[in-house]
Amino acid sequence: MKKRIIISIICLVLVFLVSGCGPEKLISLTDSERAQIASFSAHLIGEFNRQMTEGYTSLSYGQLKSINDSMRQEENPVDEPVNPDEPDDNDDDDNGGGGSGGTTDGGTMSLSELIGTNGITGKYNGFFVQEDYVYNRALSVNKPSDPENTYFIMKIVLTNNTTEDILCDIFSNALKLTLSVNNGSAVANATATILPIDFVNYMDTIKAGESIETYIFFEIKKSIAESVSDFKLISTKNNISKTIGMN
Repeated sequence: MKKRIIISIICLVLVFLVSGCGPEKLISLTDSERAQIASFSAHLIGEFNRQMTEGYTSLSYGQLKSINDSMRQEENPVDEPVNPDEPDDNDDDDNGGGGSGGTTDGGTMSLSELIGTNGITGKYNGFFVQEDYVYNRALSVNKPSDPENTYFIMKIVLTNNTTEDILCDIFSNALKLTLSVNNGSAVANATATILPIDFVNYMDTIKAGESIETYIFFEIKKSIAESVSDFKLISTKNNISKTIGMN
């Protein structure tokens, strides 16, 4: 009951700050300021509401790509003719359906090429198996809905090798990453999360000489996770798949 009162007070204070009261004029806010207030509200509610049972819902890569494309279109609107015969590369479902047209083996590429930011390199630093992941008191990755599944979590270290701070924007690449385990006996697409250290959604400034640990989450069967003999990380774009070098 006490926590509900705290959350209610926080919400009322935020509403007061945004809307004002009495005869005073309403506070004029920019879109950026409104976004900051919304983010702050979500953080505080998540921080105090420790009894929240539904947790955070992960978005599929189709949903993330749709959001990212919409943001790009708003920034750079382009009138393009609609071609109904053109294949939709957003047909993949949450579990990574193959889409249309199949894929072609495009060879290999390095982690640094996958990141796609000059001056930023990537290094594979092992994996671990875990049923959930807690980032802090407000952010976490819930256990898989299927009790027979667990997470195969791959650690990727991002390093700024320059003398200047660099914005590393992997999120805009709209990566589709697939894990192939035990010579292809099991395949899983990366699970999208809202964690700031999620590799495929990473977008932050890395200071000169700084290294940041990021993670890729894959949901696989526990029985397979207990006996991983080999695996491959695969990136697919425009129906061309490339194996990512882990060296």
